[in-house]
Amino acid sequence: MDAGTHANLVRRDLVSAAASLLLVAGSLAGAAAPISAPLGLAGLAVLQPVGTGNAARLLVQQGVGLAPAEGEAVLSALRATIWQEGEAQRLYLDGWVTAKIGPYEFAAQRAVVWIIRRDEGPGVVSEIAVHLDRVSAVNRPSGMTSEGDELLVTAAITGNVRLRCDDFNETIETIPADLIERGEARLLEHLRQRTDADAAGPTIERIAPPGPPPLIEQARRPGEGAPDPDPFRPQVGIPPEATIAFRMDGRLEYHVSEDGSEGTITMRDNLVVQYLELSVRPGEREPRHLTLTADRAVVFTDPISPEQLQQQQISADAVRGIYLEGNVVATDGRYTMRGPRVYYEFGTNRAIVLDGLVRTWSDEARVPIYMRAQEIRQTSRSEWQADRVRISTSEFYTPHVSIGAGTVTLQKREDPTRRTTEDYVQVRHATLRVGETPIFWLPGYKGRVEDFPLRRITVGGNSQNGATVKTEWDLLGIMGWEAAAGTEASLLLDYYSERGPAGGVDVTYRDDDSRGRFFAWTIFDDGEDKLSSGAKRDVEEDLRGIVTWSHLQELPDDWTVIGELSYISDENLVDSFFAGDAEERREYQTRLYAKQQRDNWAFEAFVKYDLNDFIANEDLLQSQGYLVEKVPEIGYYRYADSLFDGRLTWSSEYQLSRNRLSFPRHTLDDIGQGQAGFGMPPSTDLSAAALLAGYREKYSDRFTTRHEVAMPMQVGIFKIVPFVVGRFTGYDDDFDEFNAASEAIRWFGGGGVRVATQFSRIDNSVSSRVLDLHRIRHIIEPSLTLFSADSDAGVGDYPIYDLDVEGISTGTVMRVGMRNTWQTQRGGPGRWRNVDFLTIDTDVVLHTSETQGDYSIPRYFDYRPELSRFGDHFAGDFLWLVSDHFALAGNLIYDLNESAVARSAVGYRLDHSRDLYSYTDLRYVDADDATLLTLGLGYTVTPLYLFRGSVTFDLDRDESQTTNVELIRKTPQLDIIIGVSHDQFREDTTVSVSISPRGTGGRRYGGILNPRDEDR
Repeated sequence: MDAGTHANLVRRDLVSAAASLLLVAGSLAGAAAPISAPLGLAGLAVLQPVGTGNAARLLVQQGVGLAPAEGEAVLSALRATIWQEGEAQRLYLDGWVTAKIGPYEFAAQRAVVWIIRRDEGPGVVSEIAVHLDRVSAVNRPSGMTSEGDELLVTAAITGNVRLRCDDFNETIETIPADLIERGEARLLEHLRQRTDADAAGPTIERIAPPGPPPLIEQARRPGEGAPDPDPFRPQVGIPPEATIAFRMDGRLEYHVSEDGSEGTITMRDNLVVQYLELSVRPGEREPRHLTLTADRAVVFTDPISPEQLQQQQISADAVRGIYLEGNVVATDGRYTMRGPRVYYEFGTNRAIVLDGLVRTWSDEARVPIYMRAQEIRQTSRSEWQADRVRISTSEFYTPHVSIGAGTVTLQKREDPTRRTTEDYVQVRHATLRVGETPIFWLPGYKGRVEDFPLRRITVGGNSQNGATVKTEWDLLGIMGWEAAAGTEASLLLDYYSERGPAGGVDVTYRDDDSRGRFFAWTIFDDGEDKLSSGAKRDVEEDLRGIVTWSHLQELPDDWTVIGELSYISDENLVDSFFAGDAEERREYQTRLYAKQQRDNWAFEAFVKYDLNDFIANEDLLQSQGYLVEKVPEIGYYRYADSLFDGRLTWSSEYQLSRNRLSFPRHTLDDIGQGQAGFGMPPSTDLSAAALLAGYREKYSDRFTTRHEVAMPMQVGIFKIVPFVVGRFTGYDDDFDEFNAASEAIRWFGGGGVRVATQFSRIDNSVSSRVLDLHRIRHIIEPSLTLFSADSDAGVGDYPIYDLDVEGISTGTVMRVGMRNTWQTQRGGPGRWRNVDFLTIDTDVVLHTSETQGDYSIPRYFDYRPELSRFGDHFAGDFLWLVSDHFALAGNLIYDLNESAVARSAVGYRLDHSRDLYSYTDLRYVDADDATLLTLGLGYTVTPLYLFRGSVTFDLDRDESQTTNVELIRKTPQLDIIIGVSHDQFREDTTVSVSISPRGTGGRRYGGILNPRDEDR
């Protein structure tokens, strides 16, 4: 078959088989050839490029000269060209090239490949030579990586050779001639060198007695004797299944001691030594593997035979240690060690490095870790000790930010249950340095190597707080305590020039059965608060603070316990210093909650008590205006119990509680609020106003139960579910002071029917590149609910302890709904995926005149209609994924009684490119007569600079409400964030510069139930 015919067949198979082509395949059971270095232990050789010439014919004649190894080869690229040269299959690969050969993986920009197939007995051996251009990574079984301009890889395998690519070139004229020439020259030179070496064999000289080897003499320091071949404790032994292979360009000399008890091997010039254990140790995931390179080396051995030296491979248990000089690099994939002089023991994994560097990688922070020291001692495979050390995440000799230390112990710890590895350091006399300048001193530090003691520092200011400095430190590390797995603790030290000093702690923890967060912060404040309303208030107490704690515990027998504590010193602290929490955080509360849930039932019990005499959450303050204590509440719930062989289902709930209302002990003026927001004079005391309205701060016992019986059935294409609902609520109080019409017992009853069905239609003829459509499925889901309920009490007859008990609605209501979903396929041939590209969900809700409720924004909840806020209205939601990079979404509630929009929102998100995105959000709320427009933009200016900005306009008042701009500068060690924000309500502009060392988790989010506040 000629090259053109073969290329056409390959391309045809590529289209039909999702870009996976079997080029050559086979198996082998043949004799083992001499092992080639440096990676010959696995049937793979990697060499550096030299010379020029044509090598295809010589490769066919003599082969790669490697023992075949089991495994397959997978070649991947964006583009490929295939042709034939005699018996050799040739490939040119271009764009994101990867070559995975057995357990080894290589990545480059371009590559030239030779493939030879040889019949060996009952199977086929595939011999491969790959010349890689601009190599970006070389991964070996242990994970070691290296880089270079060019690399030659040869291999012999018994498995398949596969090619995956996106496109084929028809001719070889497009292949760069210079790359072909360099590849041919390098392969030819390698084949000739290997032929000469096989003919001559390595040079071995037996010398006895041995004089001081020249390499040893060169390693001495002035005034020192020869290096001690055993500077550590006695060896603990090497696993028997381990081998050491070596390669060098220069001479090899073997010396035997006078008494014949010890041998030394001296090697020089481009030396490569490989240590490989052939079996996996207990508790480890892969065999241990170590590669060392140097200019010169002396290997201390037991007496060995010349045959072992001839093969350039000896048993590891015969090696006592190795001394290396000149550009020494040792790596096991996790750690890489560099230095001018190194002594290493394979059996004990101990080493000494002078003026050395150790490099490792943080899996969690995804950054490299560098440790430079005057002397580094490896005391075990997973522990290093060093003196006069510099630790950083920068490869530069003088990093931007680093930790200097007198002594450091570095340990690698593995968690076999989670299959993770972390690096821990114990540092004494640590200094935090910027460049060469120490800026902070610590007597000691202990923790993960990627966690610098300083996690974040922010410098900025505004008119309210003046100049500010906020810092976050690793608390446990500074104290010298070792953090338990899943535990993180921060020390917060802040200063506000117009307010005073502040500080606190932030602790999060997690294990298999529990998680929690403790946060405490205090400030000595002599300034004034500028609140979200724009009002300013003098600080009455100098010492202010907040303490919150939340804990979740999983217990046996399906029990879950949650504990929470919230204490805040005064009503304006959260609004002033934690504005994000005031607007969005769940309720600040103190409670203990226990729940047992199994199958379709659950039991719960909890106690809730208010430690504060004010409300810090803005939504609670502006809605009900008080808090509810429960001491205690007990509930039992069952759902969908089967009755009469499944003809009926029964759901039931039972609650017994002791409730009390808790009112704020301040005026509206104290929190900067006026009559416009609450309909009361600013001087009104909120607790006094509640008492005048008939509310009482006394305990009331309440028992309530709810039952629902449903009869699901299928009638043709319709699913019909008639249901009835009954409620009973009893109190030990008739609430005459609140409403004379209220009774101690309340009944509620109702019933209805739910009807739903589904239709769908498929149109395979639709195809539009503009709208990114390929086939369409339209799913239509109409539904109908009729519900009517009545009660012997109205909505306002009882103080509301729980909205789902005292706040239920009565009357007759009908909901007609329609959900339309349009699906298509996107991604292209071989990558098709189903996408809901357009969804429109609409409801029309109508009620009768006797239906209770007068709500500014009506809502309907189909799963429990009595919880709805009744009112005639239309509700709609839509989501349109115009493409993978452009989406539109919106919702609307239209009040049919008022013939006006009650609430609406619409927005889009557009990814203009990989580096640029924008979004817009337009919202309208009739109750507040507010129309808000938010515009946002994000842009990756360069890989090192990111920009994010947003602005919110009040279109009714023709002014901006908030503006936020951030510029992020990424360095190998730091994230520098410059931020500017403006709040129109507070009439305040804040400018800040935040510096977070990479890998410290400085801009993190924590907590078990809410995101960490970033406004601190």
